[in-house]
Amino acid sequence: MIHEEIFFWQARIIITQKPIPFVPPNELDPEDRFYQDPENIRTFLVDIFGDSVIDPTQYGLEIISSNRLKLIFFMKCESRDEAIERGYVWLSHLQDKFIGLDGIVKAKPIKKQEFLIQKTKKFSEIVLASGIHRYKVNIIEKFINFFYKKVKPKVRLYLFWQREPQDNIRAEQADVYRMRIFISYDIDAPNHDELSEIKGKIKNLYTDIENRKGERAKLIENITIDKLNLYDCNVFNEKDYDWKVYNKWNLNFDIPENIPFPQLPILKDENVRYIDVNGDYIKKSITVGKHIKNGVITKHNLFIPIDYLPENMIICGNPGTGKTTFLSNIIREIREKTEGVGILILNVAKEGQERWYNYDRIIRFYDNDFQLPYYMSGKYLRKSLQEMASYICASLGLKNVIERIIFRVATGFMEIKGNLPFFLSDFLKAVKNYIKKHPYAKELQTNMLRAVENRIRTFEDPYLQNALKLSPELPSWIKEWLEGKTIFLDIKMCDKFSKQLIVNIIFHLIKTITKDYFEQKLRFLIIIDEAHEIFEKPDTRDPDDEEFIQKMQFGKIVSKYFREFRTRGVGIVIIDQTPIDLFDATVTMPRIKVIFGLDPPHNKCFSEDPEERTIIRKLKKGLAIIISGPTGEKYLVKTKNISISQLTNEVFEIEKKQEEKSSGKEFSNLINLISDIKKDDNE
Repeated sequence: MIHEEIFFWQARIIITQKPIPFVPPNELDPEDRFYQDPENIRTFLVDIFGDSVIDPTQYGLEIISSNRLKLIFFMKCESRDEAIERGYVWLSHLQDKFIGLDGIVKAKPIKKQEFLIQKTKKFSEIVLASGIHRYKVNIIEKFINFFYKKVKPKVRLYLFWQREPQDNIRAEQADVYRMRIFISYDIDAPNHDELSEIKGKIKNLYTDIENRKGERAKLIENITIDKLNLYDCNVFNEKDYDWKVYNKWNLNFDIPENIPFPQLPILKDENVRYIDVNGDYIKKSITVGKHIKNGVITKHNLFIPIDYLPENMIICGNPGTGKTTFLSNIIREIREKTEGVGILILNVAKEGQERWYNYDRIIRFYDNDFQLPYYMSGKYLRKSLQEMASYICASLGLKNVIERIIFRVATGFMEIKGNLPFFLSDFLKAVKNYIKKHPYAKELQTNMLRAVENRIRTFEDPYLQNALKLSPELPSWIKEWLEGKTIFLDIKMCDKFSKQLIVNIIFHLIKTITKDYFEQKLRFLIIIDEAHEIFEKPDTRDPDDEEFIQKMQFGKIVSKYFREFRTRGVGIVIIDQTPIDLFDATVTMPRIKVIFGLDPPHNKCFSEDPEERTIIRKLKKGLAIIISGPTGEKYLVKTKNISISQLTNEVFEIEKKQEEKSSGKEFSNLINLISDIKKDDNE
């Protein structure tokens, strides 16, 4: 292998993200064109290192316009280590001046072999007039406007600067700069029209640059420059040349807004607790993502302690913004970092969601294992019956007077028979019979009977009856969840009334079988994606409308569960894309809020500040604002990505078999089973 001789190294800063627009904090003085308050100027025309007053450091900027734009700051270094170190110093300086800017630091070896083929190259040079200029023209901005995606050939603009060396006369080194601007273009087989277009655009770069004497910038063509001098910024080596100098207040060398690079937002009221993150802290926390500070993605990961999740979490964002990915990472980390935390994933809407999550068991509504008794007694019988009456009334959209009737019927069954009917539909028929035997006013009586009869017909689905039948023991999947397993419960195929009833029963059952704890610790987690399927506010405000009654009562019960579950170590995670349509409690009560890109009017749920709502609306995929009530924090992060493998043939076969359970044969068998059970019950 031939050893390639390295002449020197380049420190290179490849800009990847543009800064936010610059607004001078003070009013500019139109009479003073030579000096302005440094706070009013944003420029990269500085001598960062100040290595020598006799032979100051020389700096370069290369802008390449082709199919995509590149902007690269560079300088000569003696070693790779020096190039990396100086590159980060320079990048840090730029980030301090240009808020939101980001880039990649690289060390490039300049090898002898590169110059054996072509030692020199021809350029055109834009020579600025000396003295104070009338207008601060931004050459970079014009270059992008004229050449980026406007011409086919690759066009390069080079800017070199060096602080004027100190001479023997002046005791101080002046803060003025020598400047050289070169431009080149690559045309393999030029045609006259294409060449004329490029030359015309080059001329337009400098024609309006003039000093107060009316002297304009000019173009010198076909200048030959040694490539080695170009790479090491050694373009100020003519000893007898009468160098013109320029001050940074008189020239506009800001990074313009029209650079086609991404730009990240900046939260004006950000509040981050930078704490020492040790191994023990990380083991007990979920990773939220990398902190975005001053518009730049840092290497600093931010965390939320797992035991804060009983404070509840809401994740909102438009479709495709990263909600499911974020949630999948949460589940994975909890499973990896805890023991005994049961996770219940309720899939109420989407197809194929199971492939996003790690789970121990999946149960679909049509499975025989989908068991959820509509009642299970707690420590206090009458309290358990009252809570059952509340959720049944809310699920059915019945008025409060019927809640009292349901409670009376339930207590009557317990006093006389010692238990409730095996099937929910039979219990509702008993409620109907009670209303008939204890009539109210005629209109109220008619409305109540009609409402109960409608709900009985709604819930006559054999699968639902079988799923909700009473059982002396807890369902096996509930037992596994209590033991710390992750259960994926799929009810997307149910109608909206059945979904709300099932979720109500699940919440009631969890409240019955869990207990209060004195310590703040996550013991169980409930996850509901597409929450509007369950927690959507009513469309009407008519107090007699069944949907209005049902949803308003359900909303009150949800608020109660959000409050009570916290002391039981049960966290609820809500995911949705239309938060303004949800019950107020599902948006306001979760103290941890994760907000991805979200359009109006939904972004108003999380901020009254118009600027912040604009930031929320414009958030790119994977970016999220975190509002952590337990820690009082608010910050912006880049969330983690995950790769999802395709379902295996084995999983497809399992899904196919489970779907076949809804076939005619399975359906007939289930109806016969229910009929036999009812027959035995009647006997």
